[in-house]
Amino acid sequence: MANPQSSGPDGSRINDQAQQSVAIAGGSLAYRRWGSSGEPVLLLHGLGDHGLVWQSLAMASDRFQWVAPDLRGHGNSHKPPQGYSSQDIIQDL
Repeated sequence: MANPQSSGPDGSRINDQAQQSVAIAGGSLAYRRWGSSGEPVLLLHGLGDHGLVWQSLAMASDRFQWVAPDLRGHGNSHKPPQGYSSQDIIQDL
């Protein structure tokens, strides 16, 4: 997959990767990653949204490695018929 680069506010390069996925119990969890240096920061979206909602924040700074998943049942992640408790979602992460 291509790995496009974008410029941060200070002209530095930000790694803007395309969507990826990781296997979880019974399906897969889609996620996006931005940034190439600093500590990783996990960005979680709200009910009915998806991880791409965090793109503008992540593109504003390359100080961190931003990781934004599409939680189960959202965006491009697995949509099982049941299993949407907070414990199920935490288990996915």
